[in-house]
Amino acid sequence: MSWLQRRKDPERHTRTCSFCALAREHVHQLVAGPDVSICDRCIALAGAELDPRGWPAILAQLATKLPAGATPAEALARAACALAGDDAAGLRAFADRLVAIDGVPHARALIAVTEALSALGAANLTARDAGRAAMAALLAGDLERAAAIRPATPAELANRGWLIAQHQVALVRAPAGSAAIAPLLAAVVDLHRDLDEDDPEALLDAAAITEAYAHVRAGNHAVAVKRYAPFRRRDDDPMRPWHALALGDALDGVGDWLAAREQWVRVAERAAWEPYWPAEARDRLARERLPYR
Repeated sequence: MSWLQRRKDPERHTRTCSFCALAREHVHQLVAGPDVSICDRCIALAGAELDPRGWPAILAQLATKLPAGATPAEALARAACALAGDDAAGLRAFADRLVAIDGVPHARALIAVTEALSALGAANLTARDAGRAAMAALLAGDLERAAAIRPATPAELANRGWLIAQHQVALVRAPAGSAAIAPLLAAVVDLHRDLDEDDPEALLDAAAITEAYAHVRAGNHAVAVKRYAPFRRRDDDPMRPWHALALGDALDGVGDWLAAREQWVRVAERAAWEPYWPAEARDRLARERLPYR
């Protein structure tokens, strides 16, 4: 079969393994996702036997295949979800690996894993899962999807980490000059104020950097630059693209065009963040003194 024929044969992946190309009749088990299949031999090569008790390790090994580029990360994630079945712990272990890989393909894969967790039942989609998926959707530029993601149970809706993520999404989506920005800023400030040094560092960081972003949206550029300062000096680079763009807007607002341009160029040149955020950055670079929107 020619390459063109394979391209015109959308069901081919249900008959051969996407990794080793062995046909269904030559393997013991072949599990097909929407766009990709994986056989039991490739799972064994990933470092574990085809045994539900070993799914966390198996899925962690599968995650190492994602950067290869031959198979879309989201498709591989959906295949892994199909293989994992009802193993929520295994799916969550896979999600942990995806979070550690920066880039839109892996963000979309994380959303797919989160959807699989949600499909297993309400108790499986925690505030942490929903918050990570919402940030993944934001990174992918899917703002409507980010706003639609919710934890499964009412109790989880009060989780502070989830509330910070929810406010971050709402702030990104709010139009310039929206009446919603002021109450969102007040809510984020209150959330941050309620935290103390005994809270997890990740939660403290999320609250602080979201408050900085809220100040940019509210037009408090000098305050925002000050709030962002600790994150600019860190080696672990915690700024997601919306924060880098917002910091550039704040720097531009206080008259530091060169520093603003540096932030926007950083986003524009980050291939892993294509297509939404680099396009936003290029738009800013093409039009000096662009107000944040």
